[in-house]
Amino acid sequence: KKWRQDVCDILDNHRDRVGMSQRTRDEWLLMSASDDNAGGYIYNLCAALSEALADDGINGIKIDHIGKDNGEIWEFKFKYSNDELYGKISLRLINKKGTKFVYIYSAHKEERSYL
Repeated sequence: KKWRQDVCDILDNHRDRVGMSQRTRDEWLLMSASDDNAGGYIYNLCAALSEALADDGINGIKIDHIGKDNGEIWEFKFKYSNDELYGKISLRLINKKGTKFVYIYSAHKEERSYL
C-alpha cells in the first residue's frame, strides 16, 4: 500500500519530518528500554514502526479525521519485541511541492478487537 511506503520512507530517511505527542514519547520510553539521551527513543520508535509497516501483512484502517488534522490517518496493530501494539499515524502533506510529514498519535499496548 502506498501509505505504508510513504510512511516508511519518512521514518527511515527523513526523521526531521516526524512528530509525536508528549504522551506518545512518554509511553514509548516507559515501554521500551530506549536511551532517551540523544534522542535514542525516537530512533527506536521510528525503526519499530518502519519495520512493522514494511510487512505486507499489516492492514491499517483509515480514520476519517481527528480534530483539525487533515492528513491521511491510519490505525494498525504491530509487533514490537514480544508485544502486540496499537499504532496510529497521520501522513500529512505539508507544502505544495508534495513534501510529507508523519505525526505519530499512538504506539502502545492496547486491545482493539476490530483491528
